[in-house]
Amino acid sequence: MELTTVLLDTHTWIWSLFRRSELSAVAQDVIAQARTVYVPPCAFHEITAKHRSGKWLEVESLVGRRPHLLRAQCGIVAPYTAEMAVLSGGDRLGAQRPL
Repeated sequence: MELTTVLLDTHTWIWSLFRRSELSAVAQDVIAQARTVYVPPCAFHEITAKHRSGKWLEVESLVGRRPHLLRAQCGIVAPYTAEMAVLSGGDRLGAQRPL
């Protein structure tokens, strides 16, 4: 399956940067081969909120660097639509979910 554009949810995006072992081999390949990687703007909010509440302390080192990290990955903040929200709630790539 060849995808040229992918929309990553919060955890999938973070794992693609720092914990690739959390992603299936298929997910890793799709992300690596995608021409465009979108991350929804709500992912930035979710990371901040979870970190601030003490639920995701591991992201301390990247809280202030998120936009830079996304650009370094050649990613784009998604022009978030209702259709994208529906897609981001799916789990087509088989990533394990911590929540």
